[in-house]
Amino acid sequence: YRNALIGEPAPSDTRRFLDSLPALGATDYVRLETGSFNGTFHALATRRDGTRQRLNVQGNPAILDAAEVQAALGGLSVGVSDFVHMTEEDQYHYAYKGNTATLPVYRVILDDDEQTRLYIDPATGSIATVNANDRLNRWTRVGLHRLDFSFMKARPVWDLVVIFLLAGVTLVCITGTWMSFRRIKLDWQLGRKRLARLRQSKAASMQTSSD
Repeated sequence: YRNALIGEPAPSDTRRFLDSLPALGATDYVRLETGSFNGTFHALATRRDGTRQRLNVQGNPAILDAAEVQAALGGLSVGVSDFVHMTEEDQYHYAYKGNTATLPVYRVILDDDEQTRLYIDPATGSIATVNANDRLNRWTRVGLHRLDFSFMKARPVWDLVVIFLLAGVTLVCITGTWMSFRRIKLDWQLGRKRLARLRQSKAASMQTSSD
């Protein structure tokens, strides 16, 4: 779906943008990357502070509007079951520790077998895809590892859950260590008893032989 939404820009658009580059000389752009959305050329300019800006073929700032995105979605082979301008995080597009979630974005849920989700950044034109496997992985691996479920994000809920789990793990470790030492002690005692019986048996055999 991502490739279908991107499309191929006309070579003439690239030339027009190159002609506009001299006008960008006074800006603080340090990097330019070319791309397209629905076959329309754009460039992604990175500033010195790390922020990025989408530029049109004339070199002017150009944010994707909803009409452009919906026009591109109309060319897909599947329908759209949901389209929203998302200003808050959801369960699959969210911040974690140092990683921030880009907002706002257009969230698109496609009407395919996997209910594929697309998160389209209007400021850069970037597209993030979340399919059925990604959603399953979110709950079975990432969620269980990070414990970043929505109901646990508020403090001190997350802290209390982590403390409880760590206490449980510590208890299991202590119990396992105690059982191991107990087993070693029993084996040691059993070994000593067997050795004592062996010595007694050997002594009795020697006594019988001497008689």
